[in-house]
Amino acid sequence: MMGFRMPTRAGALWLTTFVTLWSTVQAHEYREDFVPWNLNTNKDAGTNVLQYSTTRRGRVYTPSPQNWRELPFYTLLLDKFADGDPSNNDFFNTTFEHDQNEINMRFGGDVRGLRSRLDYIEGMGIKAIYIAGTLFLNMPWQADSYSALDFSLLDPHWGTIDDWVDFIDDIHSRGMYIMADFTVGTMADLIGFKGHLNSSTPFNLAEYDAVWKKPPYAPWGIDEYPDFQFVNERNQSCQLPTFWTDEGMIVDVPYDGCYASEFDQFGDMEAFGVHPDWQRQLSKFASVQDRLREWQSDVMAKIKVFSCLVIEALDIDGIRIDKATQVSLDALADWTTSTHACANSVGKHNFFIPGEVTGGDRFGSLYIGRGRTVTQRPPGFIAASQVTQGQNQFFLRDRQHIGLDAVAFHYSIYRSLCRFLGMDGNLQVAYDVDVNFVTAWNQMFVNNDFLNKETGILDPRHMYGVTNFDVFRWPALRNGTERNMLGLFISALVMPGIPLYYYGEEQGLYVLDNGASNYIFGRQSMPSSTAWKRHGCYILGSQQYFNFPLDKALTGCHDERNELDHFDPTSPPRRLISRFNHLRTVYPALQDGFNLVQWGNKTNFIALPGSNGTLTELGLWYVSRAALPSVQNFTGQHGDQVYLLYTNENKTVNYSFDCKSDGWITSPYVSGTTLRNLFAPFETYDLQDSQSSFFNDSQPPYRGCLPSVTMEPLTFKALVPQEMWVPPRPMLTRFLPGHDSRIVTHNSSNDTTVRISLEFNVEMSCDGVTSAISLTTSSGSDLTPRIQDGSVTCGTVGGQGSTYLVGDVTSSWHWSAVLADVPDGIIEIKLTRPSNADETDTTHAVDHLLIRKGSPDNVMVFPGADYEKQANALVFENREYSYTHKAKGAQKLRYSWNYGKNYTQWADYEEVTHIPEDIIDNCEECFWPGQHIIFQYWADLSASTAHIVHVDRGYDLPRRVPQMLVRGPYNTWGYDKGVPSVMEHKKDGTWEIE
Repeated sequence: MMGFRMPTRAGALWLTTFVTLWSTVQAHEYREDFVPWNLNTNKDAGTNVLQYSTTRRGRVYTPSPQNWRELPFYTLLLDKFADGDPSNNDFFNTTFEHDQNEINMRFGGDVRGLRSRLDYIEGMGIKAIYIAGTLFLNMPWQADSYSALDFSLLDPHWGTIDDWVDFIDDIHSRGMYIMADFTVGTMADLIGFKGHLNSSTPFNLAEYDAVWKKPPYAPWGIDEYPDFQFVNERNQSCQLPTFWTDEGMIVDVPYDGCYASEFDQFGDMEAFGVHPDWQRQLSKFASVQDRLREWQSDVMAKIKVFSCLVIEALDIDGIRIDKATQVSLDALADWTTSTHACANSVGKHNFFIPGEVTGGDRFGSLYIGRGRTVTQRPPGFIAASQVTQGQNQFFLRDRQHIGLDAVAFHYSIYRSLCRFLGMDGNLQVAYDVDVNFVTAWNQMFVNNDFLNKETGILDPRHMYGVTNFDVFRWPALRNGTERNMLGLFISALVMPGIPLYYYGEEQGLYVLDNGASNYIFGRQSMPSSTAWKRHGCYILGSQQYFNFPLDKALTGCHDERNELDHFDPTSPPRRLISRFNHLRTVYPALQDGFNLVQWGNKTNFIALPGSNGTLTELGLWYVSRAALPSVQNFTGQHGDQVYLLYTNENKTVNYSFDCKSDGWITSPYVSGTTLRNLFAPFETYDLQDSQSSFFNDSQPPYRGCLPSVTMEPLTFKALVPQEMWVPPRPMLTRFLPGHDSRIVTHNSSNDTTVRISLEFNVEMSCDGVTSAISLTTSSGSDLTPRIQDGSVTCGTVGGQGSTYLVGDVTSSWHWSAVLADVPDGIIEIKLTRPSNADETDTTHAVDHLLIRKGSPDNVMVFPGADYEKQANALVFENREYSYTHKAKGAQKLRYSWNYGKNYTQWADYEEVTHIPEDIIDNCEECFWPGQHIIFQYWADLSASTAHIVHVDRGYDLPRRVPQMLVRGPYNTWGYDKGVPSVMEHKKDGTWEIE
């Protein structure tokens, strides 16, 4: 049973038993033990999926938003976000689920943890959350959650159905929305092909006989799909679906029947490389995800039931389709039409279904809306803006069959951003839009069907981002954070659509944790974890990018910041993101303007060595966004167009021109207008007369010329007439001693006091800040932290040290005080919407700051204190072992007596833990000398179980593993028979072998 954490008899902390979790399941007839996670509540359905149904507590549903562009999205990986319930981290009690020392296993994030951090997300102006990875049951170790075993069972690692309902209700109570992930075409890896069980299976239209692989450690014993089956018999009347090339043309696929199976059995296809799209749609994905035969009506009927169950049970607002263009086109349109109908039935009349489209725009256009081929395009931009639902000549499908509402994370724009931001390599794909953002928008506007199915109005909803869970993090590179923010400026303010942020980019996270150089990604946990620092030095390089300009990622294992909590509300990138989102709410042009115009550019082209002749354009662009005439009409003080300037030059350049000569910088405004920058330092510009008439009648007034502008490296400006300008909201700019700072307790009389300072970008109400503060601690101490009487001071400060980003605000005012009666442990300082000095505005945020205070051996404060140095700390007397804990601030603990193979159940923190002697002394697998106990701790404020203490008895050297073995090819042929493989633990703590 080496893979399982099988519990033995209980000690002082009760041990968990999992008898019911491992009983074999062949088909999902209704089971009472599945109730907390089972979406199907119809006890009489038996194994008939089409009879599955569900109920929702209260049967109240949240209507869809009218305008999805009002909702900036935040992408997160649930496992990496926040651990609100440590008991579900290794729910199936295997050694392959959770390991606090590793980064590619489960960290422990769950729905309760995410709910506890909603203030953080909402505080930066986010209005919708996209949880990447499905909600459904996966193999125990698959934290990314894209390999579902069952579409009716939720993964217990995330929480129960009740946890999900409570969380989504909280989301909706805040005026926010949630989008789930769904894999219409792929599942887990339970099926193999005869003759190729240990190798990839070449694509073959004749198909292969399939077998169940019966993987060990399958959760609840589900080693076969309960709702879908393969069949190894041919059906000569089988009809393949219609397939398309990346050129947007129908492809003729010769075939002679197919297997009468619910899975495609044509072989598998690697994740990367160039392959015909139709073959990808018939192949097992990357040898690890079985492909459902979704183009068969009986299979599709089941998939429709499952997606409707999620909507009805959980009240979600949208579904993102993973690998959307790897689903056959007609089948996807059939599914989305059905899913929209299900959502409509519960009052969600603008349910959102975007999908992942990794190929070019021409192929993607087939999937968007009613679809559009090259021959069905309107004759131009204006004509496209006037297309109506009744003009069938512009559509591939009938009015009832809608494909995707939009593209989720628009890869065409991402590839252009990579080129724009200086990446070198073969970045483009065939039949795609231009790399210029304005040109690309004009092309998409014509190529894509942007009509809303429900309203019939023009409603572009593509989602634009700069990074996601499948690509690298920009701050890993040279000038990476600056590149990241410039890219976000493009995706949030320049491109018409929906901003899509990726968790951690607001904190400048940069650690890369991929295991192959052709698939680079960063999925660092948000809460504190020493593992990300330990594994933080990246060495793999990149196969895709030439001279991959790594910087911070190379030395992340030396950066103490990587083991701190990352929910820092004072982070400069987070403030800029907040400003982006705020500006979208003020200026309708930035949120909804479809009229994107390039007024000019000052650029040049360079040839990068790895780009095979594709040139990179460098310099300055100046564009505007505004309402599209005859389609949109923005009114009010802020309804005019916004002038946007951006540069990808990695140097400061001053652009100065004579407004009466050629080459002047054109603006969309009339001469004499005073413009002001919406980003710091909020400078103004007076537009001068140009030689161009504003009304094109050779008469004054003249179009405004920008005579001079200085652009710092990789920066941007948003200019509006002075009377349209709005200041930034009050924002927290700095916290001293720093978010999640660690303070050493010296056991002196003043160790219960901590001086703190909060800095803001504007003058605040001193009393207002004081009353907005509440203090919480996880210590369980009798001490209750408070603001010391008479210690509050307020006043102006300089902005030094408060930001490192151009365009961000700086500190101008501070609130300082002494906190008294501060116990050891984790202390939270909660700041609830403090007001500015004249009480006309607030921060519009509930900010949470952490400090940790304790002795140097308190692992909740200092995670490096992971070994008990005190001799005989593990005491043995009266037939039991005992240990006195030093982890003040912990709320839960558990322990292992056999190096993590088994753990006790989580229990409330206690000062002393007592362990019966037979737990350790009767341990058959404990071959090492002495006794070794691992204690693991958790607190809700830490949202992490990455707090470990190793305790030894009867062994003189610090050890964290029982032994070290040398394994490798040196003994393959037996020539080295007799060479020892067990390393010796030396007195200096090292392990050696001679």
